[in-house]
Amino acid sequence: MLRFSKSFEMRRFFSCHTLRVSLLTLLAGMFFTSVYGMSPVTVTEEGDASTSPSEAASLQTLERRISNYLREGVNERRFPGCQLVIGTSQKIIYSANVGSFDYVGGHKVDNDDLYDLASITKVMSTTVAFMRLYGDGAIRLTDRLGSVATQYASDPVGDLTMRELLTHTSGMKPVIYVCELVSKPLCDTVKLLSAGCDSLHPIPVDAHTYIVDTFTYNRRYVSDFPDEETLYRLSPELWVRAPLLDSIDAAVKSSFMPYRRGRFKYSCLNFYLLQKAIEARSGMPLDKYVDEIYTSMGLSHIGYKPLEWSSVENIAPTEYDVLLRRDTVRGYVHDEMSAALGGVCGNAGLFADASDVGEMCRMFLNNGRYKGRQIIKSDVIKLFTSNQMPSSRFIRGLGFDKLKKEPYSESSFGHTGFTGTYFWCDPSKDLFVVLLTNGVYPSRVTKSINGEYRGRLWKLAQELREKY
Repeated sequence: MLRFSKSFEMRRFFSCHTLRVSLLTLLAGMFFTSVYGMSPVTVTEEGDASTSPSEAASLQTLERRISNYLREGVNERRFPGCQLVIGTSQKIIYSANVGSFDYVGGHKVDNDDLYDLASITKVMSTTVAFMRLYGDGAIRLTDRLGSVATQYASDPVGDLTMRELLTHTSGMKPVIYVCELVSKPLCDTVKLLSAGCDSLHPIPVDAHTYIVDTFTYNRRYVSDFPDEETLYRLSPELWVRAPLLDSIDAAVKSSFMPYRRGRFKYSCLNFYLLQKAIEARSGMPLDKYVDEIYTSMGLSHIGYKPLEWSSVENIAPTEYDVLLRRDTVRGYVHDEMSAALGGVCGNAGLFADASDVGEMCRMFLNNGRYKGRQIIKSDVIKLFTSNQMPSSRFIRGLGFDKLKKEPYSESSFGHTGFTGTYFWCDPSKDLFVVLLTNGVYPSRVTKSINGEYRGRLWKLAQELREKY
């Protein structure tokens, strides 16, 4: 039997009666942030050394505005800390580390620290892998899932094309809740999740979902200790059993809604299925395949399963997971489905620092070329980052997100991640921005980093670009 938390403070925080941080918690957080939780902004500048004193002063003023904007994000508790990199196809023009891993003066953010990229994985791993295969002629956009990953040949999802999966027009539901497979309320007549707060569901998951206070695990799927049937860790205290993988796959297949096919609906499940196609055509696990790409670029701070190549002390925590692990997640992927799959999924699972994500952006802006090597073919980059839905009110690339609103141009592209991560590129301005945060810490309930905040940052980056 697993209770929500042994800590009264954690129970109070997650009570449905305290969806907002209490005044006492807020004041304490502001105090510790101002005293301990704010590391000095580290700025890396590369510019024209022959600029006039007035131009240099103007540049310094703009850089202070950017650093102050990041500090504002910490003070407003949008995130406890962050890494920022702004650059062009040729160089980094600004970088900064601000704040800490938490709001009480913990680990100060440094250049080599890692963040959970969440759905940025969809681009930096799955789409990059698909583009490489596509450029090599190993897979086509018109290929149907069942013809590529033959385990789906007799299932309705097998009829979906690669294009439909990449543009989120497949008709798949947005997500599956792995917790509904793994976790069981003590009473069989009680549902695990509820759309409203009540005496049986007092713990908020987000603004619209609540979960029971106490549950047990389905021991067919998870174990408290490793044995001959367990595959890997779900968390420091839980191991996954093999039958869970089949149940997840069945849940994904049953999430297909044929009547929605052809209409845009963002779905994490599309990229679960794309992973299967990539692995079938490459003959390699997704993490191994993309690691070869990163290694060819000399990148060593991006990849899946970070505890295998980094220290937990250098990995930002995400949130206290009330859905599945009932623990603060650190070093394990935040996304529950990816975690249940061993931390490797087309949907989520990548960890990185802002510098290595920035180098990937430089490769995109250089039309797939990086340090003299053609990583992805130029015409493939242009195709995948262009608008694939010209007749729709939505605008999407193939795997890449695009936006139709100010301050973004139609040529720009990027992606966001649920944990508070963001990258954006604009070839027309030769500009990219990478912002990595743990904005869901300590809970997604209070998450406030949003499109407005990112848009203002992009505007500041455009101002900076004009000075180089």
